[in-house]
This record gives sequence, C-alpha cells and structure tokens, in this order.
Amino acid sequence: MGIKIVGQIDLEQFKKKPKLNVPDSFEKETSNESLNLALREMSDKTNERFGYFLKPDASIDSREYKFSDKDVDERFVEDKEAEFAAKKKMNKEEWTKMREGARGIMTEKALTLLFYKFFGDDFIVARTAPYDDYRHGVDMLIVNLETGSPICGVDEMGANDEFSYRHKGQKIYDIIGHNGALVKYGATFKHGELQKKLIRNVPAFYMSLDDEDLKKLMPALEQKGTSDVESDIVKRILNSFESQLATLYKEHLDVKENLFDVQTKLLLEKEDLKDVFGECDWGQTDEGKELKIKIGKNNLSLNLLNFQKSLQKMKDIYQKNKKQ
Repeated sequence: MGIKIVGQIDLEQFKKKPKLNVPDSFEKETSNESLNLALREMSDKTNERFGYFLKPDASIDSREYKFSDKDVDERFVEDKEAEFAAKKKMNKEEWTKMREGARGIMTEKALTLLFYKFFGDDFIVARTAPYDDYRHGVDMLIVNLETGSPICGVDEMGANDEFSYRHKGQKIYDIIGHNGALVKYGATFKHGELQKKLIRNVPAFYMSLDDEDLKKLMPALEQKGTSDVESDIVKRILNSFESQLATLYKEHLDVKENLFDVQTKLLLEKEDLKDVFGECDWGQTDEGKELKIKIGKNNLSLNLLNFQKSLQKMKDIYQKNKKQ
C-alpha cells in the first residue's frame, strides 16, 4: 500500500481494498484534537512571518482577498456543504463534525503538518480555502520562497476509498487537460512579500497515505525533530512526485522551443487581439479562446520547470534532515 504513484490509471486499483483493523489506541477524536492544536500553532507562526493569511485550521482565509464576488463564492461553499449534509441526512452542524473526523480530512491535516515540519523554512505550506477545495479540487498549496512560484496544488486521496479513486482519478486528468489547476484564493511570493492573488496553470499532484502510514505518522508529528517514520513517508512522496512528473506531465516537459520566447510571442499576439477586438471582448472570440489555451499550456510548462527546481530543493532538505 502506501503512497499511490499515478501514471496511466490502472483500473485494478479501483477495486475495493479491505480496511486495516485500527487498534483501540488509535482514537480518532483525540488524534483530531492533536492535529487541530498543531495546525493552530503552524498557522500562528505562518501569519507572524508573512502577515495574516491562514485561519486556525491552516486553510487560506478567503476574506482577506479583494475579489468583488467573494459573496458569490461564499454562497457556493454554503450550498455545497448543505448539499453534502443533505446526502448524509444530517444538519450542517452534524455534517461538519463528521467531516472533521473523516479519515481523508485527518490525512489532509497530517500531510499539511508533515510538509510544514520538513519544508516550512523554505516553502509556504497551506490548506486551500474551501472554495478552491470544492470548486477546483485542490487541497494544499505550496509556494517556493526562493523562486516565488506556487509549485503545486495537491489533491489528497483516501487510500481505501473506492469512489475517491474513481472520482479523483478522472479529476486529475481534467485538471491537466485544462493546463493545470486554478486556485482563486492563491498566493505567490515576490519582493520578499506574500502576494494574495488568483493563480493559474498550477501543477497538481496526487498524495495519499494508507491506514498504516497514518497510524505511524500521527504520534510522530507530535515529537520534535524528524523521525524515521516521517522521513520514510516524505521520501516516498517526493519519489511519487517525480514519477507523476514523468508520466502525467510528460507532454508538457517534452518541449523543444524556448518557453520564454514562446511566452513573449503569445503575449504579443494577445495584445494584437486586444487592439482588434477590444480589452474586454478579445477573449470571447474564437481566436482569443484558442490563444488562451496556448498561453495556459506554455505557462504550465514554465511552472513545471519551477516545480522541478522546487522538487530538487525538497530532496536536498530531506537529505539534510536525514543526516542530522
């Protein structure tokens, strides 16, 4: 079991997997409280360093953004959660409590804390705002402080959830087909400051932990320093990223043209279309729609180059921690 490395989807993996017997010592409620306390501490430290950005659960606070249609997005989230609750025949409060203790959410919290523990000095690590989770299917955002680039939106999957594999297996291909993920309540890091903004063409990667990994990781996260358990999981995640990069994004990396030259050319074409059709209307034309696709594909390829740099940096950090 363990981290799932996804290339071409193998339908055999979608068969229902038997759940492991979780010992009584693994008390979900107590473990969740521990995760929440650690996330609050992580959020406080991140906000002290970069200015208020994260809510106590380490998710991005969408209220801090200047979009004029935030109220529309808030209603979308409310309607989605009401829909989820209704399907479970619960009220909103009952559903929220159930969701917080769900295995997938606990895994998402644990992975966020694990990445922060290993890479928090050199990367911003955050859970996405609920809107981007529900609308765009990304759970985590990681921003490289050196390059300033958002390197990936990460979609956590429960290793024993048959529907999750089927649903999200298609979703990752949908994301790639749209030239990467869109994160409306996203961030970059430039000129020494966090910039809260919509980001496009973000490479998205699978992550998952099986029950055995999660059981081992929970107590390890509470300890200072990095344990062998945590190091092993991080190593497998980084190897998974590398494998997915070579399979899921192969066509975006096998590019012979100079991506920066292509970007300049495409932006000049965009300005020409604006001159012909106007600032507001150019993107609605057939020419404009086709150009947007080309720009997005080139941007994703550029972001993947940044991701490769970030992945190497993560590997270097991992090796450094391992030697300590």
